[in-house]
Amino acid sequence: MPETRLTDPVANFRFVVTCFWTRAGFSKVTGLKEESDVIEYREGNQSAFLEKYPGLRKYPEMTFERGLTQEGAGMIQWRNAVIKCLPNYKTDLAVVIQTCPGRPARNISIPKAWPSSLEIADLDAKASEIAIESMTLQHEGLPDYSATGASIFRTI
Repeated sequence: MPETRLTDPVANFRFVVTCFWTRAGFSKVTGLKEESDVIEYREGNQSAFLEKYPGLRKYPEMTFERGLTQEGAGMIQWRNAVIKCLPNYKTDLAVVIQTCPGRPARNISIPKAWPSSLEIADLDAKASEIAIESMTLQHEGLPDYSATGASIFRTI
């Protein structure tokens, strides 16, 4: 079997999510994104083009999906903590993307996350599918897309 090179891209199907209630497996994670608004500006004495500047940073919602299990009780308890406005309902999560041998390739920390919705797939007695539960998360921070712990997003 050939040796894996350091420059080989990582497959997107090996990842682990660590949160306060467990180290969980999810079948799908979406929304690992950070973006900025674009401010367009033009002064009257300039040529006919707009200058573009970065505006407010935004952190779109994230969705975590997994097969319905008894271990999902932690997600329900977390969502109930949000509904009841209990202290410390915001928590840090980590998504660890792994190489094929299972070594961490990238750690993504998600600060101050909280579930804004929890959903169980439609149930159908005629279907032959796994029941999926999904959790939509809001977060208030810059994800740390780092391999070494140092953020690739730097303040200039």
